[in-house]
Amino acid sequence: MVNDLFADADLFAADLAAVEAEQQRLAAQSDSVKKITGHLRKIDVCRAAVEVEQQRLKSPLDCVKKAAGLLGEINAYQATVEIEQKQLKSQLAGVKKIVGYLSKIDACQRKKDRSNQSRQLASLLKKAVLIAPANNCIETATLAKWQARRDALVSRPKSKKNTGRSRKSKNASPILPDAPQNYQDFPRRLEQKCREKGIPIGMPEIQKELQLDCDSRHPVYKFDHGFFQVEIDETQNLARCSNYGDNKVFAMGADIDAVLERLQREHRRCFDRLFDGEKFLCQLRDGYLKIIEQKKNTDGRRDGDSVSLYEIMETLTGDQEAEAGSRFRKDEFIVDLTRLAATGAPHKIDGRTIDFQQTKDTERGFLLCGDAAARGYIGFVVFREDK
Repeated sequence: MVNDLFADADLFAADLAAVEAEQQRLAAQSDSVKKITGHLRKIDVCRAAVEVEQQRLKSPLDCVKKAAGLLGEINAYQATVEIEQKQLKSQLAGVKKIVGYLSKIDACQRKKDRSNQSRQLASLLKKAVLIAPANNCIETATLAKWQARRDALVSRPKSKKNTGRSRKSKNASPILPDAPQNYQDFPRRLEQKCREKGIPIGMPEIQKELQLDCDSRHPVYKFDHGFFQVEIDETQNLARCSNYGDNKVFAMGADIDAVLERLQREHRRCFDRLFDGEKFLCQLRDGYLKIIEQKKNTDGRRDGDSVSLYEIMETLTGDQEAEAGSRFRKDEFIVDLTRLAATGAPHKIDGRTIDFQQTKDTERGFLLCGDAAARGYIGFVVFREDK
């Protein structure tokens, strides 16, 4: 029995030790929990402080962004003001020149010697008319009056005292003292007929229909941005038409209706044709290779060298073996060349890219139509190998 009691005591002591160990473990965990709780509270405090600080900084940040935006606007306005100042300086200089010319005109008018007055007035008015549009400082109506007055002075016949007979100026103007009545108002009647026939005037680009250019001056009238020019011969009552590719498109009586109808037909012939960019590029390539083949033995020409566009055009316009409808007239060739060079038409063929080169030779070079004319005369073509 005593042995049993000792055994029970040992078990009790072991259990008591286990309990104490568990108590110590729980106490340690409790300390950890307290520490964690303390850290979480500190985190909450710090987070609250951060939120307060963010709220406090948010307003200045918005102010900084607004200030940056305002500075950008100020810089833009300043740049605009500088541009306007330059334009105003240019306009002021033009106005000063015009005022100077007008004062000279008044002085010239007061002179007793009238022999050179018309020539001097015409010269001064020409300078004033040329300066004013560039500076946009004179109203259109005033410019028109100056232009009419200058034209009248330029075209006034010489006196019998000097020449023995009255001679009409070659650059005849619509305001001619001795012009026939039907040519005095020719510009007005032409404009009226254009409006009646639905022909636009002064459009910014070449249209599908014929258009009259607003910078036309009697006796030469321009159509389709100068592509067609009609010169009125008052002595023979003829209208002679030329264009970029042909100096003699037609010559006929100066009847406005008939001239406009013929011009509309010529416009449709040049600009109303269907344009196949790939086909035209192939034709250029074929003409290019034909010339390369002809000249490879004489000057060592090879594919990739420059070739005259004029020679290619002669090949295409004079090739009797070409299929029907593929031969060109020179003006039609210029129109298609413009379409290829100035539009998004394909420029690649046989692993090569076509490249147009300029020339100073106005006889063998090609001036493109419309806005593309700003590129100058195009004289040569190269097919560069793609790398």
